[in-house]
Amino acid sequence: MSRKTMALLVSTLLTASIMAPAASAQEPAFVFAFDDGATYVVPEGTEIILGYGWAAKTKGQVRTYVAATRDSFHIQDAAGGTVASISVDEAKAFWGPLFKVPTTLLGLSCKKAEFWASLWEYDLGTLPPGEYTLTATTTLTHPVNDGYHTCEDIPAPSLYPAGEYGPATVTIIVE
Repeated sequence: MSRKTMALLVSTLLTASIMAPAASAQEPAFVFAFDDGATYVVPEGTEIILGYGWAAKTKGQVRTYVAATRDSFHIQDAAGGTVASISVDEAKAFWGPLFKVPTTLLGLSCKKAEFWASLWEYDLGTLPPGEYTLTATTTLTHPVNDGYHTCEDIPAPSLYPAGEYGPATVTIIVE
C-alpha cells in the first residue's frame, strides 16, 4: 500500500469515525474533501460540511503538518459557476483544536494507544438541488512524519515528502 493511499485511508477512517454522515435533513452531511472520485448524495435542505483530518503520534507532528500544508478548495455548479472558493490563506483558519484519538479507532495496532489529531472543517451551508464538483489540493511545504511507523505493518519511516497531493475531485449531488 502506498503512503498516499495509507494517508487517505487513515484520514478517511479518522473523519468517518468522528463525523457521521447525514441520517436526516436535520443532521449535516459530511463530505470528505480528498475522497477522489467519490460521489456524495445529499438531501435537499441538508447542511454540508467539507472536511478532512490528520492524525499523528505526537502533538508536534500534527502541528507540523498543519503548518506545512497549503490547502485550497473550489466548488463549482454544473454550469461551471463558482459556488465557493477557499484559498490557501483562508483554509488555514478552518483547522480545529488538537485532540486525542484511540489508535484502534483509526484501525491501527500501535505501541501507543492514542494518537493526536486535528480536523479541517468548512461549513458549505445548504445548496439547491443539482450537481456540484469539489476540487481539493494540498501541498506540503516540507516533509512531514506522522509516526505511524511505530504501528504494525507500517514501514519506517512514515514520511510524506514535500510536494503537491491532489487534486482530488469529489461530486456532490443535492436532490
